[in-house]
Amino acid sequence: MTIHDPYDPLDGVAAPQAEAPDELDYSIPGDLALVYLDRSLGGDPARIRRLVVRTPSLRPDWYSEDCVDPYSPPRSAPPAIAYGGTLFEVVGIHRRGSAVEYHMEPWPESQLLRRTVVYSREAELARRSEEKDFARAMLIARWMVPVYPLLGLLPRDVQADVARRWPVSMGHAALASCVLTGMAAVLIGFSAVVLGPIAALVGAEGEPGIGGGLVGALLAAILALDALVRWNALHRRRRILGFLPLEALWRLLPGGAESVRER
Repeated sequence: MTIHDPYDPLDGVAAPQAEAPDELDYSIPGDLALVYLDRSLGGDPARIRRLVVRTPSLRPDWYSEDCVDPYSPPRSAPPAIAYGGTLFEVVGIHRRGSAVEYHMEPWPESQLLRRTVVYSREAELARRSEEKDFARAMLIARWMVPVYPLLGLLPRDVQADVARRWPVSMGHAALASCVLTGMAAVLIGFSAVVLGPIAALVGAEGEPGIGGGLVGALLAAILALDALVRWNALHRRRRILGFLPLEALWRLLPGGAESVRER
């Protein structure tokens, strides 16, 4: 008969055990550790002879790197799992409803120890905190993708400071800003060189806008030159530059670059 533990953090999903565990460890949030002590004649009752960890998610850090099937034990160079002062190796992985069970036995003394993963309340809370911070940072990075064209216009030092705070791609931002300035140069140049004369020819009323006449042609030339220079720096020299007039102004400002480096 299968006995469901009402205090099981995994909603009572329990697998039938051949023998009852000596201890149940609920200290790790979301996990359940079943501890089997050495009760044999002449054995050390404080020694853990078998450990079963039931968790709601897979633990790829407990496999070897060449383990293709996540439900198969590691085949070579497996990590050692440190729990309760004892090192264990994973000898079996089983799916139990919505949970995953990792069956472990003490690490063989004859086997080479290459990597150790600590399994404790403190280690798991620290690991999950890092995962939450990373997920939050990735969410911010996704929301920043639409503003990449504007981000790439900022001075290089400011872009580097943003990249240190959030996982954004400075290269993609620079590329998007080059495309933005290039498209703006084409549109303004077309308006100044083609639409402006046509409007003057047909006698359209009103003053020409910023895209018309000499001002529009000059602005289009500046934008086109900026896009070409920054594109060339990005693809040939792997150097990221912001919008050139803004970059030059930033470098001329007293303490502009230094204030960012000091953060």
